[in-house]
Amino acid sequence: MKPKRFAVFTLMIALTASLPLVAHAQLADPGFSYVDVNNDGLYTPGNGDIPITPSILSAIQSSGSFDTQQSIPGIYQAPECPASLIIPASQQLAFPTPLFLQAGENVVIHGSITAPALALCTDDDGQADLTGATVNVNSSLQVYAEEGVILDGSAISCSDPDSEVHVCTDDQVSAIGASIFTGMELSIRAEDGVDMDNASIYAQSADSMVKVCSDGGIQANSFITAGTVRFRADDGGITFNKGAITANSVRLCSDGQTDVSGSYFTVNGPMKLAGDDGVLGIISAISATQLCVEGDCGVDFSQSSLYASAGPIWMQSDDGPISLNAAYVSSAGGLAACSDGGVDVTSASISADCYTALYADCGSILADGSSISPYSQTPPTDTYIDVEADGPISANNAKWTAPACIQLSSCEDNITARTASFTTTGQPGDILFYAGGGSLDLTGTVVTATGTISYEPDDVTVIH
Repeated sequence: MKPKRFAVFTLMIALTASLPLVAHAQLADPGFSYVDVNNDGLYTPGNGDIPITPSILSAIQSSGSFDTQQSIPGIYQAPECPASLIIPASQQLAFPTPLFLQAGENVVIHGSITAPALALCTDDDGQADLTGATVNVNSSLQVYAEEGVILDGSAISCSDPDSEVHVCTDDQVSAIGASIFTGMELSIRAEDGVDMDNASIYAQSADSMVKVCSDGGIQANSFITAGTVRFRADDGGITFNKGAITANSVRLCSDGQTDVSGSYFTVNGPMKLAGDDGVLGIISAISATQLCVEGDCGVDFSQSSLYASAGPIWMQSDDGPISLNAAYVSSAGGLAACSDGGVDVTSASISADCYTALYADCGSILADGSSISPYSQTPPTDTYIDVEADGPISANNAKWTAPACIQLSSCEDNITARTASFTTTGQPGDILFYAGGGSLDLTGTVVTATGTISYEPDDVTVIH
């Protein structure tokens, strides 16, 4: 976040009967709210700082708004230069009507505010800082600050089922350790990045949405429950490590790397992960109706658990490898892993109806110790296994079973599948081995087909 003289944004106004007399002390929390004229985060009468008196509070109650740069005739004389509004931690405020608060510099709330709705706004050079604040509203919370928004450790609660929280800044949003409860929507828009580490977010409506957009990166190792979750990082990556999302739909896309390693996803609908610099999901767990993964520079879900209850699991990497090393994959709609690099399913356990398709256009396929079989006890009769690579294929100690057919094809190299097992159980039940490099090593391997067994090309050397 851009450095500022005063980077605090908290909003707390206490309806106190009287103000303590603080003549010369410099205090961040003098026991009342104040307008900080020199924006140093300290109440100093000698600097012209202005206490929020009971008369000013009464005027705010009546109008539902306060602006540090707007005078209230006979009650409040606004300073000439942009000033900050400080509501320290000692203060609490309850308003019966919607509240709008604006400051020429910063808005700071470290106490608690209760109102039907709350809007916070700063002028061009201001920040909004709600560090440790407690905000209780019915319908909405809106926060806009050009120079950044801080929600660290805050507790925000919106009670209405259709309530919304909107946060917008041309700088960064920090919501580390924040707790946000809303009804219909949480929307965060930040030009220079979002940090939501250890945040807890709950959107209560079934068709609710949590939407986070940034032209920078998004760091969100958090816990989220919502109807729909959307993250978009246009000029950076997404890091969502050791977090959890429960939703009906999830979409995390970035122009950088999307990293969900160590996280858990329970999705009652489709899920998509995309990253121009690759997608990482090492030791993660995903349960969805279907899963789409696009990582232009590689995809790695090693040691992960992936489950698609209705549709397919589809992975693509145009410029990097795909790894499902030691992963557990279950899909009612098929598995496809397509890469211009290599594909690694070493020691993977794959159960998929319809198809298991592994394609490495410019690389090799590693499948030693892998297990591939149908997902259901009565799979579609046309369920097949298709493994194709320009480079070598290694499937030593593999155990593959499919009803319709099994094909291993290395267009330009050799196939090694020692002490393996390949079995078809239905029709047509064909098994095809194509080793374009001229060598097919099946030493100790059992091949059992209900159809034909073919070894190609015609001049291939088969080693049994």
